[in-house]
Amino acid sequence: MTRIMLDPEKLKPDCDSCDGLCCVSPVLDLPHYQKPAAQPCKNLDVVNLRCRIFETLEDEGYPFCRAFDCHGAGPAVTALFREVGRSWRNDADAGKVEFDVFNIVYATLHRRLADDPPLITDVTEEHHEALRPFIDAVLIWLSDHGADEVGDHFGVRTDGTDAER
Repeated sequence: MTRIMLDPEKLKPDCDSCDGLCCVSPVLDLPHYQKPAAQPCKNLDVVNLRCRIFETLEDEGYPFCRAFDCHGAGPAVTALFREVGRSWRNDADAGKVEFDVFNIVYATLHRRLADDPPLITDVTEEHHEALRPFIDAVLIWLSDHGADEVGDHFGVRTDGTDAER
């Protein structure tokens, strides 16, 4: 088993290098909005991967969105799936795996580092072993480099598009 040492100083969110995984993957169970797992939030612009109501999140009843910290899981998982050329944006089957990997990596980081509330997900324990190579790849990358270096390594520009290689 690989021992992974995580430096909290390296594990920062970078929404510009992410495919909106925190806006698509989790369940939202709110009095004013019910969103199932693996469905884009109604407020997500799926072309630009930006929140349409970001400036008024609190007024609209989504204060947790601004406070959410993925600890670098989103950009790291996005980069891994961009590297293989498949993601929730172009392949529903790959998307299911991508969401499960994000949920497990996020949960792992959250358990070790956070005091923010966890995401509600639909990942079952049976997926963990099948997804272990992806999970380990993301955690090892974050351990070695941190989320702020994901874009440089995987050729992802800060505007969320693929950089020329």
